[in-house]
Amino acid sequence: MAEPRQAYALARLAARHGALARPGERAALSASRGADRFLEVLRQTRLLAPPESVTAHDLDAFELYLVGAWRAACAEIAAWHPPRWHAAYLWCARLADLPVLASLRSPAPASGWALADPSLAALAAAPAAERAAALAAAGLAPLAPAFASGASLAGAWRDHWHALWPAIPRATATRLRELEALWIADAAGEAAGGERRARLAEQLERHYRRCRGTAAAGFCELARRALDLEAWRGGFASRLYRPIVPREESP
Repeated sequence: MAEPRQAYALARLAARHGALARPGERAALSASRGADRFLEVLRQTRLLAPPESVTAHDLDAFELYLVGAWRAACAEIAAWHPPRWHAAYLWCARLADLPVLASLRSPAPASGWALADPSLAALAAAPAAERAAALAAAGLAPLAPAFASGASLAGAWRDHWHALWPAIPRATATRLRELEALWIADAAGEAAGGERRARLAEQLERHYRRCRGTAAAGFCELARRALDLEAWRGGFASRLYRPIVPREESP
């Protein structure tokens, strides 16, 4: 039998998992034309609640909002679980920082949402030669060796995540590694974005059912949340930046 705090977490996860957006809501979002309408539908369906400062003309503001939503989801699910799991869940929040860190390896000045993010602004604004040392102040010290050496940031993130796991039953560790393998295989795939997300969503749903009753279920729920946020970011960006199609010349 699960301990009381873990049982509470599993109950909260079950309730959250059951609150998937209805097919009609997702269809309305997919059918929305233009970034203004896309934001309006997001707010109406309560899939997300971007503040009024997030407009249909500012991808950086929308991305910063999504990063905040991701970090809040990690903190919320961490709070449901026993304290021994908190560090592993909170470390998941830093996954959103990895693309920024990869871009900061370049000597070019930083750009994008990180410059307005309280967690990363100082690091992003630091001169290129000082960025490796600034990682610790940003709470990213475990990634500093990989950042400086050019090694995989995702690999360094995973190594530290594993180190943060508490003592757990073998079944829970197996489910966590299976989830990790799903995500790695997806990242290595070549399918188009929509097709890839649909396939991964199905795999995550099956895996969530296998994870029920274990602490791995919370990480599976976070993976599903990450997939949604990625889809909404892509949907917004595709409506904000439409390709310019040249007119055909008259005969």
